[in-house]
Amino acid sequence: MNGKRLSFTLLAMLLITPWMHVEAASKVPAVTRDFVKFCDVNAADCANAISMTEVAMLVNAGANDFCVPESAYNNGTLTPESVNKVKAWISAHPALAGEPAQKTLRAAIREVWPMTQACAAEYADHLPKLTGQFVDYCEHDDQSHKEACADAITNVQLASLIKTPGAVCVPDSVYATDATFDLYISTVNEWLKEHKELAAQPRNPSILGAYRALYPCRKP
Repeated sequence: MNGKRLSFTLLAMLLITPWMHVEAASKVPAVTRDFVKFCDVNAADCANAISMTEVAMLVNAGANDFCVPESAYNNGTLTPESVNKVKAWISAHPALAGEPAQKTLRAAIREVWPMTQACAAEYADHLPKLTGQFVDYCEHDDQSHKEACADAITNVQLASLIKTPGAVCVPDSVYATDATFDLYISTVNEWLKEHKELAAQPRNPSILGAYRALYPCRKP
């Protein structure tokens, strides 16, 4: 799974998208023919549904057979042109009209945006793979280090939200301002730094350990 592709922007979409949001889940049709009609009158929700299908594919199956380029998004939202490409592919395959919408979207995403070397290069993860080296990387003053570090940390939260909902509960307040978000990322980094026994361990399991220790979900 490519880290940069599951960025904080997509994490924010996970928290608001109708397909994943319990209150609005019924808004997004489950059958392909209905989903196409839905997209014609609900552009924003349609784009979010396509994006979250992509996110689920990245988390659950990796990204070896497709790659949505950065140019397909504008400020974290699929562009109208990108949405139209998916809709056009679905329209060109009428036999899928009765299939589950998410199944059809997965097929459309793979066909519209197949894996290419150029796209893969956009998302290459060059961050240190070991915890100790990752902590050192995050402490660098360069802004690009800080942004990449924040992406890597929030990507782990995103994967946890999808794979094991209820295991980690980060309060909404951490996203209120840039300052609270920076403090949130620093808190995770400090936990990793304090647990020197994890220095030689893989980065992502250590970050998940930090989340579970710092932001456990309270049992009712």
